[in-house]
Amino acid sequence: MLVGVATTFPSGLAVPGGAVLPMAMVTWVGVRADHTRRGVLTGLMRAQLSGLAEPFASLRASEGVIYGRVGYGVATRGRTVRVTRASAISQPDAPTGGHVRLIDLDEAERLLPEIYRRIGPARPGWADRDGYWWGGLRSSVDREQRPGGLRRAQRAGR
Repeated sequence: MLVGVATTFPSGLAVPGGAVLPMAMVTWVGVRADHTRRGVLTGLMRAQLSGLAEPFASLRASEGVIYGRVGYGVATRGRTVRVTRASAISQPDAPTGGHVRLIDLDEAERLLPEIYRRIGPARPGWADRDGYWWGGLRSSVDREQRPGGLRRAQRAGR
């Protein structure tokens, strides 16, 4: 009987200075609810980390506190900032024109991977996304019609 799972896939992580280093992206980590607090998660994570070919691993978790006991730590924190129009100051070199266009799913699958690869590697914390990741875009589209004929897309877990 399967009571827990922990998976990795090869990726890359942008670090300060512009390098992209090999990294193991950890995903699909879970233990059946009736088998928690028995060391299953700790055993899975230790076995996983000791068998990695990459020099380090990244786990982007919604419950980050759980993984501290197996060696993971918080790399960044979120922040909410409110800016009132009256106090906002624009950067002098910020673009002031341009346009936004809505694209359909076929065009999104064609354009988004290249855009992501073009703008990401110079930003520390960026994680490479392989073809498998982008292939999940179509399977995660909410097929329910939205007002105005729009559809919502979000990336499902790997």
